Amino acid sequence: MKTRCSRASSQLLSDPTRLGCREIPEPVELLKKDLVPPFLPEHTSPVRPRFSRGSRDHPQRRNQHRRLNRPLSLPLLDRPVEIQQMSSIVRTKLHLAEIGPSLDKLCISITPSHISETLKTIDDVERAIHLFEWAMKQPNYAHNASTYVALMWILAQGKDFGKIWELLEEMKLAGFELKPDYFVVLIKSYGELGKYDDAINALREMLNFGVTPTLYVYNALLSILVKGQKLDLATEIYRELVSDSDLVNEFAFNMMIHGFSELGRMDDALEVVSDMKKLNVQMGRVTWTTLIDGFCNVGNIEKALQLWSDMKDSGIMPNVVTYSALIKGYCKVGRVDDAMHYLQCMRKEEREPNAITYTVLVDGFCKGGRIDEGKRFLDEVLESGGKVNQIVYYILIIGYCR
Repeated sequence: MKTRCSRASSQLLSDPTRLGCREIPEPVELLKKDLVPPFLPEHTSPVRPRFSRGSRDHPQRRNQHRRLNRPLSLPLLDRPVEIQQMSSIVRTKLHLAEIGPSLDKLCISITPSHISETLKTIDDVERAIHLFEWAMKQPNYAHNASTYVALMWILAQGKDFGKIWELLEEMKLAGFELKPDYFVVLIKSYGELGKYDDAINALREMLNFGVTPTLYVYNALLSILVKGQKLDLATEIYRELVSDSDLVNEFAFNMMIHGFSELGRMDDALEVVSDMKKLNVQMGRVTWTTLIDGFCNVGNIEKALQLWSDMKDSGIMPNVVTYSALIKGYCKVGRVDDAMHYLQCMRKEEREPNAITYTVLVDGFCKGGRIDEGKRFLDEVLESGGKVNQIVYYILIIGYCR
């Protein structure tokens, strides 16, 4: 067995270019079932993630002297000279007490734009607050909504929730119009720390600030709860949504179906489909694919095929993700020949298989003890110009070594 394993490994890896690299990469998790793409794109903030402060070993403190001579980044060089000067002072002064007097020496008649743009270049909470408070003391100057929001992003990265709530209170008292997006910053930050109850509370507090939650806010919260597999909490928010037919869209349904499918709760997923029908919300390809993938994951191929047929009858044709989900389902229950049949159907419909499709099939061959067939199939894919990833080689190696 060891000889066979060694010979197989040597054969597969004798040409490193087939792996796309010169050396064998570190082992990775062999196969994931993330066939359905995420439904909510992550919104990136204008600041970089921060490290925790309070330790002498914190990178910012450890490199303070080096930062004094750090060159300006290229994006910063594209900004006005005043912003470059202010940012350089705030980011590089060794002691916070030096920042104010150094800014004063610039003799700039600052505007909210100066402050908000400078804040976008800072990733340190203390320095950002110092700049914000220094600006408040300047003659003929008053913060506007953009400066508050810029500081809010930095506080969110630093998980300083108390200060964010203080800013919102200040904005409310100052007469600013608070927007739902400001609370999404809080909701997402709470979600990143797994503080799901606090994320829900942020939604509830919106009304106290005179802000009505929008569909975007609800969807952001649903996304956080589903990704955290807090389906009971997500269901509570979802029920609020479906009670107002004007406030719900396909995204919310897809998120719940995705969450239930991930946990194998397919009966609950079908209840969500029933809600869609009651509210006359059309099922799109993402919805159908998520359901098919979910039933395949629990081994119910018959139900997956029924949904496949219903989807096509509704006028929606499967794409590469849908095909890959069904192919994976057949391989999961050991029906590799049926999976190959759908690969042929896929090609006839001019749906180009991707690396996931090929990986799933090779994995199916190997788990079924048909390793040599899997190797021949991979060779055919490569000869025809098909693209594969590194994972498929590990699957074959492990198959030969069993």
